[in-house]
Amino acid sequence: MSMSRIITKALKSYSINKDISLKELYELVGLSNENRNAWNKGDIKGKIQTDIQEILNSCNLKKSEVDGAISNLMIHFLYRNYKYNEDVSRELEFIYILKGVCSFDELHDNSKCNKLKLYKIRKFLKLSVWYLCIFPYEGFRGEAIIEFCEDNFPKQVRFAQNMIEVETLCSNTEIWEGKIINKSIITVDLIKRIEDRIARYGSSQFMKILISIYRDKYSNEDGLIRNKIPSLKFLLFLTLKVDTDKSCKYDIIRGRGKFEPKVIFRLTEAVEILNDNRVDNKYAFMFMDNPIEYLKKIIYYDSLYKDTQYPPESVLLLLSAIINDNKELFVEKFEMLPEQFLEISQSIIKYSIKEIEKGKDAKLSISPSDILKIINKDNKINNDVIIKYFEKMVASGSLNQTYDHPLKMDGITSDSEWLIPIREECDLTCYLPLPPIQCFGLYDKTMKILNFPNIGVTFENIVRKRLFDATYTEVYTGKYLYNNKVYESDGILILDKLVILIECKTKPLQRTSRSGNIGEAMTDLGLSFLYSTMQAYRCELSFREKGRIDLFDTSISDDEIKKGNATPLHVLQLPNDADFIRLSCTTFNYGTFIEKPVIPNLFSLFMGYKFSNEALKKFKKLQYISRITDELDEIWTRLEPYYIKNIEDEHDFFNKITFNTSLVPFGLLYMYTNNTSSSSSFKDKLKMYLYLVIDEYNSYTSLSYVNNLFFKS
Repeated sequence: MSMSRIITKALKSYSINKDISLKELYELVGLSNENRNAWNKGDIKGKIQTDIQEILNSCNLKKSEVDGAISNLMIHFLYRNYKYNEDVSRELEFIYILKGVCSFDELHDNSKCNKLKLYKIRKFLKLSVWYLCIFPYEGFRGEAIIEFCEDNFPKQVRFAQNMIEVETLCSNTEIWEGKIINKSIITVDLIKRIEDRIARYGSSQFMKILISIYRDKYSNEDGLIRNKIPSLKFLLFLTLKVDTDKSCKYDIIRGRGKFEPKVIFRLTEAVEILNDNRVDNKYAFMFMDNPIEYLKKIIYYDSLYKDTQYPPESVLLLLSAIINDNKELFVEKFEMLPEQFLEISQSIIKYSIKEIEKGKDAKLSISPSDILKIINKDNKINNDVIIKYFEKMVASGSLNQTYDHPLKMDGITSDSEWLIPIREECDLTCYLPLPPIQCFGLYDKTMKILNFPNIGVTFENIVRKRLFDATYTEVYTGKYLYNNKVYESDGILILDKLVILIECKTKPLQRTSRSGNIGEAMTDLGLSFLYSTMQAYRCELSFREKGRIDLFDTSISDDEIKKGNATPLHVLQLPNDADFIRLSCTTFNYGTFIEKPVIPNLFSLFMGYKFSNEALKKFKKLQYISRITDELDEIWTRLEPYYIKNIEDEHDFFNKITFNTSLVPFGLLYMYTNNTSSSSSFKDKLKMYLYLVIDEYNSYTSLSYVNNLFFKS
């Protein structure tokens, strides 16, 4: 018998009369009733909860398994209501009560427990039904429970409604207890049908529909795209797969049959909900229960919904520095001058944004002739140079060809491309770029042609220059001696009592990581975020313990510094009551991992999670990350006296030590430092941003809010 039927039967078999006396309730749950004056429902509630918890702790179930089973049961009963109009209000009330009473001891070790035996299942159900009868939730009755679920459990509601939709779309759908048990088969089938419909509609025509939708989501206020259509990102990648397929297998079915584009969107929404990872509330990423599931939740959310964006001007600024530091190599590879390349890139961005801002009148393509009309001729840019640029920067191969699932980001190649050709055109005409999203493609394509030169020093220099230009205050760098070892700081900026420590890393989050490979994700995050923040904390500790920091020129050997033969280039004194901020700067946008509520959880994950021997063997770099966490733990221990002033603060040490630490992509740093009139305005804006949390899990929204406050003031 299915669990749903067992629950329905239990509700009939174990329900008790609402008029039952306290004395009878005491006897029912097995409580002593000697003292009649002390009878109360609180004792009964405590006894039932204790008995339920004992049953759960005696079995080998995990909390995540119980939560998943309860969620599936809710989906099942909602599905029965939506499809067959069944009255399942009592069952849904029971499921809601289960969510509250099913808890586990924190130290519970389920590996030492046995499977839940039948008599215990019966006892568990009996106790739960009693709990429902004695302590019913007064907030709903009848139809109100459905409304309650729609307000409070949107994900389960979406799943239930989507099961009906998928059944309609796919006759081979197999449903059991709130789950589509052949989900992977259905997903593959639906994706093939989406690709077929895109081809039949005409991939270039459909591509322009998607561009126009993105165009309508463009914000003139901050130059970013505010897309809230869940399936749009997935559909864009899939359309590019069809449109750039060089095998031309779709040509033979193009134009076969007439249908509305909404058919494609309907199929896509069904696939997206089958793999639903939406964020339905502002607390979604604030709290971490299971570290691995937490990482997956963020990765899959970003894979499906979050368009990774970069302010176009920040990309041009970064590219300008990289190209000028590799000028000979650039001229050899691109056959033009750096200033010509940058001028054409900037013209394409300006042209695209101007078209986007036209709204419905926008031209959804771009060609060399369009750029020739608007280009600045001062850099001796003629039609031949522009054509050469397009020939170098236009995507030439089939894109996203192994992308066959919405969560498999390792199948994506289009996000490393800048200009996508319209296959029906033959004169280098391309789709209109969406600069905030595709500017990473401009960066990555350029770096690929240059064979990815080492840009570590270049990036450090541009970060320091950006901060100097914003604050009119020198950003110091150099080697320093601590515990008879020589380390290097990428940047120290002192603004009154505020000390900003900057560490730079250029490592991206690889596509395998963005596809849910947790070992790779932890490696990427460990070698970028964790390592750079450990360096910043170490610099802070040295500064605090000595009351100053001596910075030596990076060209001086470590041995000379250790022997005391070197003269410091800068001696920085620690301000009184200093407040430290640590910025881990990256060239890559790490998506939701850069958000303020997520940062403490990343520290908790790395500092509290113990890698298995199997994981350490499989991912060798995790051994190095373990050493980083050990060193960071030692540094934090030595920093503790500076953060804990009294006993009351001890429990809050973790929050205090991690609060002013941020993972900052260069695009966000660019916005930090934009439109600052003084060091104090930059400092105030930065501190306000660090204190601010906006529900969207979007740092750009938070910073835009801060900028607006400063502009108004």
